Amino acid sequence: MNDEKPLTRKPSVIWALVKEMEVSLLIDCDYQDAAVIKIESFQVRRVNTYKDVAELAIDTFIKHLKLLDKQMLDLSEQDIDYLQMGMHKVPLDNETFDLSMVKIEDGFLPCHLCIEGKKSWSLAALAYDTLIPKEYLEKYFCLVISQQFVVFYGPSGTSKSYLAVRLANVVSYRVNTNKILPLIYRHITPATWKSLVDNIPDLIEKKESMVIVLDGFSQSFVNSGIDISDIVKLLSNSNPPIYVICTISQNPNYPVANEWQLNFRWIWLPNHEEPIDDILQRYLRRKFIHHGNPHLQKEYFRIADWLNSVWKHINKIIEKFHSVECTIGPTMFYSCPTDILSAEEWFVDLWNYSITPYFMQTIKQGIESRGQVHTWEDPLEWILQSYPWVSEKAQRKMKLRRIRLEDIGYRDKLNTESRVEQKRLMEFLHQLEMLMLDGGLGEIPDFTQLDYLESAL
Repeated sequence: MNDEKPLTRKPSVIWALVKEMEVSLLIDCDYQDAAVIKIESFQVRRVNTYKDVAELAIDTFIKHLKLLDKQMLDLSEQDIDYLQMGMHKVPLDNETFDLSMVKIEDGFLPCHLCIEGKKSWSLAALAYDTLIPKEYLEKYFCLVISQQFVVFYGPSGTSKSYLAVRLANVVSYRVNTNKILPLIYRHITPATWKSLVDNIPDLIEKKESMVIVLDGFSQSFVNSGIDISDIVKLLSNSNPPIYVICTISQNPNYPVANEWQLNFRWIWLPNHEEPIDDILQRYLRRKFIHHGNPHLQKEYFRIADWLNSVWKHINKIIEKFHSVECTIGPTMFYSCPTDILSAEEWFVDLWNYSITPYFMQTIKQGIESRGQVHTWEDPLEWILQSYPWVSEKAQRKMKLRRIRLEDIGYRDKLNTESRVEQKRLMEFLHQLEMLMLDGGLGEIPDFTQLDYLESAL
């Protein structure tokens, strides 16, 4: 008989240094500390080394970018400068770092991924901030450096001003490490322009490369007919070069002067082409990830995608009846709340008090100038059919304002043709009456009888 005791297994205990992670992004800002943007918190298992932490952080970053944009804004893990945990800034490829050096309380580890910015001679941070793919920003940067004079041109509400200022700071850091900050002039008037031109010789004497931003021009400046080639003549021979970045909103009533077209390199930012085409979808998704309830992410993304489609649908009609210059910019939708119910109330107010008045005025102007060249379609029909909010009584949905034909000065062609035919028939009956009176062609029918007239029509 075997007296050996049977072997017993003790329950295995898996010890983990990290049980929960919070991944955030560090984004380069102009003249400020880097912005910390939280993207996700999650529970983890068996995370005991820096390599484990880095892999999870990178996977979270890549997944976040895919939620914002199919092409991930042309960003990748190569655009991450380092991973910061507490006071430790560690490169991603440093597999020898001892994670026990980091103070971890109750298994919770906050991780900050620093995206490369202007200090690293990178446009990655600017791409995430502006939601314009890095590929486009690199082209814009190269145009500023090579052409010296550039203009961002497009409809209102496409964030031209913000892009111009942020890009100017990147250029300034490259050419003078921000020793001289960009000079920014907004809403240029004739007086502002004269002051700038008079100040240029002093800027040239400093012999420092710098950037000047001319953000928007007043109507008085446009009407004055000022020759802007003066600034080009003064700065063309500056050494080191002084760069000029301008922004101009498209306006079909005020064509651009030839001097602008000849002396500046134009960068067009229309609503219907990239990088602006899907920027609203990217913006609303990022906004919800930062501030919304993660459990409602799928539902809110559905609403955000619908708002992006509404914006495009409205602009297609405006472009058809008027012009691309008058289309609505995405910034009109940026104020959408991250709460789903509040977002519906916000949209009803936006439609009734902002979109509809502008839409009716723009379409009416287009019909007056171009005529009724297209069949009218009420944009509200598609909006009601695809409405994303579910409500039993649908009270808010019914509050959306309809656009009537008389609101836009559109004449129904069917009714117009009917009136034309009616007029022709009345003329024919009048001529027939005159023939009977002159030629004695029998008894003259009484055309004044309403019943006879209606039956004839």
